[in-house]
Amino acid sequence: MEALLNLARLAGVTLSYEATDGRQIVAGGDILRRILSALNLPADTDEQIALATGRLHSRSRALQPVIVYKGKPIPFFLEHSTDPQPYSAEIQLEGDLVITPLQKLEQHPEAGGSTYYLHLLDPLPPGYHHLYLLPRELGRPGLKSLLIVAPAKAFDPVDLPAGSRALGLQLYALADRAATMGTFYDLLTLASAAREEGFRLLGLNPLHAPPWEGTDLLSPYSPSSRYYKNPYYLDPARLPEYAALPDSRKAEARADQARGPLDYRLIFQEKDRLLRSLFEIFYTEHLPAGSALATEFAEFRRTEGNLLRLQALYDALRVDFSARGQADWNQWPLSFQQPDLPAVQAYEKKETKKITFYCWLYWHAGRQFDQVARQLDQMGLGLYLDLAVGVPHLSFETWAFRDTFALKASTGAPPDPFAPGGQNWGLAPFHPHRLRDVAYAPFIEILRRNMLPGGVLRMDHFMQIMRLYWVVNPGAGEPGAYVSYPADELAAIIALESQRNKTLIIGEDLGTVPSELSRLMKDYHFLSWKVLYFEKDGDEFKDAGRYPESSLFSINTHDLPTLRGFLEQTDIDLRSRLNLLTPEQEQAARAERQADIRALLQRIGLNGDVPPVANDVLAAIRRWAADLPCRLIVESLHDLLSMKDQPNLPGTTREYPNWALPYRLPVSQIKL
Repeated sequence: MEALLNLARLAGVTLSYEATDGRQIVAGGDILRRILSALNLPADTDEQIALATGRLHSRSRALQPVIVYKGKPIPFFLEHSTDPQPYSAEIQLEGDLVITPLQKLEQHPEAGGSTYYLHLLDPLPPGYHHLYLLPRELGRPGLKSLLIVAPAKAFDPVDLPAGSRALGLQLYALADRAATMGTFYDLLTLASAAREEGFRLLGLNPLHAPPWEGTDLLSPYSPSSRYYKNPYYLDPARLPEYAALPDSRKAEARADQARGPLDYRLIFQEKDRLLRSLFEIFYTEHLPAGSALATEFAEFRRTEGNLLRLQALYDALRVDFSARGQADWNQWPLSFQQPDLPAVQAYEKKETKKITFYCWLYWHAGRQFDQVARQLDQMGLGLYLDLAVGVPHLSFETWAFRDTFALKASTGAPPDPFAPGGQNWGLAPFHPHRLRDVAYAPFIEILRRNMLPGGVLRMDHFMQIMRLYWVVNPGAGEPGAYVSYPADELAAIIALESQRNKTLIIGEDLGTVPSELSRLMKDYHFLSWKVLYFEKDGDEFKDAGRYPESSLFSINTHDLPTLRGFLEQTDIDLRSRLNLLTPEQEQAARAERQADIRALLQRIGLNGDVPPVANDVLAAIRRWAADLPCRLIVESLHDLLSMKDQPNLPGTTREYPNWALPYRLPVSQIKL
C-alpha cells in the first residue's frame, strides 16, 4: 500500500482533503488506482506501480518542460555525468530574438549522475521565452524548456474604483419575444437602464459555442468549444445578408407563446433554417462576386487558420454522423475519430460548402459580439465575461486536442450542504502532465479568446489551477479525489495574459480553498469571490468591514437560490420534492435557513421578527453593500426582478429546467 501511496503523491493525487464540515476524507486504494489509471499510470500490480514510479521520478529530475522564471537557478539532472560544463545556454526571446545570456553552471555530483544549477545573470522581460541547453560535445542531446516570465501582478484598471457595480445576467434569458432566447443585441436594449442605475459592467454567463444542433439541454457551462462564441446568440435580422432575404421568408418566424421554459429544440430549428437561408445568399452571391463581405470573411479564415478549420470540420462531421444516430465522436468510425486521419482529410475536400457554413457561423457570431461590445463601450459599459472550467468528454476540444485531456475522469465536487450527494459535472479535466508537456498551448489560447480589453474575466472554479476533484466512477455523487495542477505556472500565465489583454481577473474561489491558492491570488491581484450566503463567522454574517478590497461581492450565484428563493425556502422545497434531500436533511436545512434569515436581517439592519419581503430585504442589502470595500459589487437581474427560481439546480438535469428559464419580463420592459 505504501508504494501505491508514494506513486499517488508523485503523480499529484491528493491522498486526503478536508470536507466542508471539517471532517478529513481519505482516498481509498481503489479510488487511487482508478485516478492513476485516468492519468495513464496503471497501478494494479506491484510491477506497474514500480514502473510508473520510476518514470515519474526520472521526469521530475529532468529539465522541466515549463519553468516560471523568477531569477532563481534552474535545476536539471544528468545521469552518469561528471562533466562540470556539459551545456551552454541560449535563449530565444518571444519575438524570435536569440541571445546568449551571461550564465554560470554549478555541478552537484550525486549517486548516478549530477544535478546542475543554471544561473542566468541577465534579467528577462515578461513573456514566453525558450531556453535551449546546447551540448558542448557530440552525442549528447540538447534540452529545451519554456521560460515564462510573468509580470508582478495581473492587470488592474485604474478607471474601475472600489464599489464599482456590475449587473449579472443570463443572456439566453434576455429576450423581447416569448419562447425564444436573447441575442447579443438584447444587451443594448438593457444597456441604457443599466447605465442610468449606475452599473459599470454587464456580467454574462459563458458565451462559448455548444454543438450546433437541436437539443433540449444547453448549459453554458458544458460547451463544445471555448474558442468561439455561441451562434445561438446571433440576431439574424442584423446580418448584412438579411436585406436580400425575401419578405415571405422574413415573415416565417413563429408566433409568440407563453413565457415558459425555453424549448431549445424549437429555437434551434427556427434559427438554423433562417441562418442557412442567409448563408445561401452569402455563398451564391457574395463569395463568387468577391464582395467586401466576402473579402472580410476570407481574412477571418486566414487569420484563424487551423483552429477554425478544425472547429468547422468537427461541426460538419457531427451533423452528418448525427443523422445516422452517431452524434458523439466515439460513435464515429475509427477512421474519423482523430482530425489528422486520411478519411477526415478526404471528407474535408469533398464537403467544402458544409464546412464553410460553420466558418461563416463563427465569423458572424464573433462579428456581432464585437459590434455590441464596441457600442456598449461607447455607452460607458464594460463586459464581464465568464470562462467555463471544462468541456464534456465528447466535444470539439476533446476531439481536436484529445491528448491534453483525461477522458477516463470527470470534474466534479465532493459532497457539501447544497449538494449532499456530491457532484459530477460531466466535464473532462485537462491532464496536468500532458498539458504541461505542450507548454499549456490550449490553455493559453482559451484565455486569449475569452479576454476582452478593458473588461473582466471570471474564471469558474478557480481552484482548477491548483487542484480539481476527479470523479472516476459513472454517475453523480460517486467517490473521487483531488488531483493537483501546477498552480505557480498557471497563475503566471493568467497574469501575463491579463496584462497583455488588459483584462481584470476574478477567481471564483468558493468552497474549501487551499491557503496556497489564496496566497497566489493575493500575490497576483486576482480578485476573490465573496458570496453573501457563505460569508459568516459562526452563526453571524460578517460585518461590511470584514470584506477585503481585492474581492467581488454578490448575494448569490447561478447555482444558488435567488434572494426571494432563499427567503421563501423554495429551493429547499424543490430539492425535497426531487428527493435530493432525505427527511432528516430537509429538517436540518430548514432549521439552518431560519437561523440564517434571522441573522441576515439583523446584519443589514432589519427587524428579524418581521416576515421578510424580498424587495425590502434587497433594498436593505443594497444600502448595506454601498459601504463594502469590495472592488466590484455584482447584483443579479434575477434578484432585481424578484424572481424565486434559480437558473441552475446542481444535482439535476431534466428534473429541473436548468439554463432554460427566461426573465419574467421582456427585455424592453425591464426597469432597474
